[in-house]
Amino acid sequence: MRCIGIAAVLAGLGCSYDWDHLRPLPDGDLPDTSMDVASDLQDVRSMDVPSDHGGDSHGSDLPNVDAASRGDVGPDASNGTDASVAMDVPMDTGGFADTGTPTDLVVAADMGASVDSGPVCVSPLCPCGPGNSVGYCGIGGSCTAAGTCTGSPTTGSLIITEFINWTNAVTDDPGEWLEVYNPGVSPADLRGMRLGNSRMQYTVLAGAAPVLVMGRGYGLIARNGDPTMNGGLPTPTYVLNLPLNVLTFGNMTGTISLDMGAGTPTIDSVSYTYLTWPNTRGYAKSLRPGTTDPMQRANPAYWCNAPMQWPGSLGDYGSPGVVNPPCP
Repeated sequence: MRCIGIAAVLAGLGCSYDWDHLRPLPDGDLPDTSMDVASDLQDVRSMDVPSDHGGDSHGSDLPNVDAASRGDVGPDASNGTDASVAMDVPMDTGGFADTGTPTDLVVAADMGASVDSGPVCVSPLCPCGPGNSVGYCGIGGSCTAAGTCTGSPTTGSLIITEFINWTNAVTDDPGEWLEVYNPGVSPADLRGMRLGNSRMQYTVLAGAAPVLVMGRGYGLIARNGDPTMNGGLPTPTYVLNLPLNVLTFGNMTGTISLDMGAGTPTIDSVSYTYLTWPNTRGYAKSLRPGTTDPMQRANPAYWCNAPMQWPGSLGDYGSPGVVNPPCP
């Protein structure tokens, strides 16, 4: 039957057709179906293009009819995956139609997804790395222009510049705190640093987030984060949250030490006594501004009672987290 090629093509495209129109006329002449086919093809708005129907093609008596479709493809037509499909549909009046892959097939698709790792974080709050030469390193480290940290913790990588060991406005132990200065250019992450006292009690600063002291900046380490218990401190850089009588600073004599663990270099250490050091209750011990020499820092003549209260203080004196005022 010479019309079977058209029927097969339309069936392959998922179209229905009136089979009475495809019966041959008695005289064997084909009816004029060009208008019907064109009308039906114009009704094709969208379709799923099969990956493979198989089959064979025989003959090509009639010119190809172009069909175009645009629509959503895939299992979920609402997923926004747009595709444009254009193909030449082969017509055959002398046998079977090939409903497999068309001769010309162009598929342009927007899958609606892309892989983007995002921009490089360029900030002192992000780790030192390629593209972020201002990022933080460990204590004693310096971030190079290539984004690598060089250096390690040594004596003087951090400097203890102020501490209060005998509070007056609040209960003594919860109100204790100390201030450290980072003389380096790069921010320093204090995680891993060990804080100790003269009674050989230690704690290691830890946490999921970095504990940062900016380059040429100050960090505040407090025993307690509650302003009503720590004397009204500004937000600490790190809160120890230790039980009472653990790692306390002696009221009369004591030592405060910083290192990275047993057997590592001492980053800084201060030993004080009421006999030679300023030791007034409610006053922090304040290092004279600009004192960086370790011999001078060990000399009580370079320390004084803090000369003023900080903003928000409940009554004690000091300048926690900022540069110290000059000693009287």
